Amino acid sequence: MKRNASISIYLTACRTGLVGLLGIFNALDKRAKSGGNYLVSVSLNQYNSFLLDLGTYPADIQEQLRTLHPNLKLRHHDDMTRLVGKTIQSMVGAVPQLFNPKHFWSMKSNRFGGPEDESLTFVAPAAVFGTTKLSYDVGSCFTGAYEPKWPVQE
Repeated sequence: MKRNASISIYLTACRTGLVGLLGIFNALDKRAKSGGNYLVSVSLNQYNSFLLDLGTYPADIQEQLRTLHPNLKLRHHDDMTRLVGKTIQSMVGAVPQLFNPKHFWSMKSNRFGGPEDESLTFVAPAAVFGTTKLSYDVGSCFTGAYEPKWPVQE
């Protein structure tokens, strides 16, 4: 398999997973409100067909995007790491409000096996609730980093 083909498959699989997740959330919401049960079915092939059927952006939208991101030179041979790096670098310049520190949280990375003097920064929750505290008791970490147990309720 060619390198750029694997990127396309990876991106499509991620998007299909997200679409499936949205379908599951929708089914859970319906079940909670109306009862019953719901089947969620996703297909990589149907999702690809859907994307192809959407076609390309109109010429004026494409030009607006190129104007907004003049240094974003994505190439067919760029791997995922390179694509993400180029995109974020362009977005920092084009839409800096997305990177406002109030939208991020930080914690010491040594909590997850990182060096003592290093911090881990991540996107903060998008919602704030009056009763429920959104937080990360344990973030992404290597398997076996913690004993398997339920978090203690505060």
